[in-house]
Amino acid sequence: MIIRDKDNFLPLIAKMLTALNYDKVEMHTGKPYDITAVKDDKKYCFKCQYDIDAVGTAAMKEFVDGTKDMSHDARAFITNSSFISGAKKLGDEAGVLLWDRNTLDRMSIGIKENIVEDVQEETKSGKGLLTGIIIAVVAIAAIAAYFLIIK
Repeated sequence: MIIRDKDNFLPLIAKMLTALNYDKVEMHTGKPYDITAVKDDKKYCFKCQYDIDAVGTAAMKEFVDGTKDMSHDARAFITNSSFISGAKKLGDEAGVLLWDRNTLDRMSIGIKENIVEDVQEETKSGKGLLTGIIIAVVAIAAIAAYFLIIK
């Protein structure tokens, strides 16, 4: 499974984890990790980074330092790319699971082929709903303004 969609990388990984039988898959913002999930009674936290270049030592250090005092049983750093040797070494020393594009490809075998298209469609339908709501609110405001100005 080749991932070429930066905007949907996080939802795609969340959907992939669900397909791999992880439970309680939740996306987070503003934390040193992006996803939490449970599998076999182990709590995981995942950092997801979409990048053209290999993940560097600074990004790995930020994740390791930001999650070392957390109550997770396992940590994983996921990328569509690869890891530079310094990031690999730091991750290995900290016990972080390193999932690069090759790992994602191997893990995706047996997962529904069109998972990428499913995530893209869900994102588009969500944007369509939001657009519809905005149009409805603007229309109601215009009608209300019309009646207020006439009276």
